[in-house]
Amino acid sequence: MYLLKIIWAIPIVVLVFAVSFVFGFLPAIILRALGAKKLSDDIVHFHGSYISDIAMLLFGCRVHIEGDIQGLRKLTNSGKRVCLVANHTSMLDIPIVMGPMCIPCGFITKQSFKYFPVFNLICISLYCVFIDRKNTKRGVKAIRDGVRNIKAGHPMLIFPEGRRSKTGEIRPFLRGAFRLATMSGATLVPVVIKGARRALEDKKHPFSGSECYVRIGKYYETEGLNRVQAAELVDDVESYIKSEYDSMKGEI
Repeated sequence: MYLLKIIWAIPIVVLVFAVSFVFGFLPAIILRALGAKKLSDDIVHFHGSYISDIAMLLFGCRVHIEGDIQGLRKLTNSGKRVCLVANHTSMLDIPIVMGPMCIPCGFITKQSFKYFPVFNLICISLYCVFIDRKNTKRGVKAIRDGVRNIKAGHPMLIFPEGRRSKTGEIRPFLRGAFRLATMSGATLVPVVIKGARRALEDKKHPFSGSECYVRIGKYYETEGLNRVQAAELVDDVESYIKSEYDSMKGEI
């Protein structure tokens, strides 16, 4: 079991989370409630980024980024409507986006995390949205909450496969996930991640390192798309991500 290979790092991660919560996320939540939204968001971004960087260091995940990362950072910090869409093979995918890529974004996460003390407040401060996949009505509400975040200038990250691939192969994309982008009229940015499983889920031994490759794809504009065009968008993005994934170097 991979957890046995990283058990030595768990106390460090817990300590870093605890310190960041007390001195970062909790004050940020209070500041947001008091109306200091910009300062709150800056604090959350800083702490989310450095926690993610520490996780990459501890797990020996060396991230190589291909594409216009500076342009993407500028876009996501511009206040414009942005939705990132990525393949999902590892629990490190989100830390990779927040840490090495340094992209401030919320994400769609499962409903059960809403009931994890401390972690749930961190998710809320990051503009995350909890989704109940077993309840259609609540699922629709979650998408609408995510759309509201994007329209307010907070980028969102979606994994259209619905759940992590445990084989490293990209699972079929769920069309409903793309409503987050099309309903908000966001600029959709594909992000292809390969190799993260080697640093965590498929770790060979406790202190082994791995190379992870990230490729930033071409942008897609979704504003004004009709239903046919929106359906074609899903097919285009899925095909693009799978093609780029297959062409990238690095192990699955």
